[in-house]
Amino acid sequence: MFCSHTSNRANNMKEHVRTHDPLRPKNYSCPVCDKKFARKHDMKRHTKSHSRSNVRQPRRKAAAV
Repeated sequence: MFCSHTSNRANNMKEHVRTHDPLRPKNYSCPVCDKKFARKHDMKRHTKSHSRSNVRQPRRKAAAV
């Protein structure tokens, strides 16, 4: 067992287990930092992390009325 991930669906679990395979081809790379991913969806999600608009800003306290 590689990690504590669980899933109720066998197919989801198979896909997750494959993420731990060091020999799995990683054909998608981030255009910003060149980090490599096996799934296009994961690369797209990661690429958004470089966007300034995606960075979370600290919450401001509401003004006293």
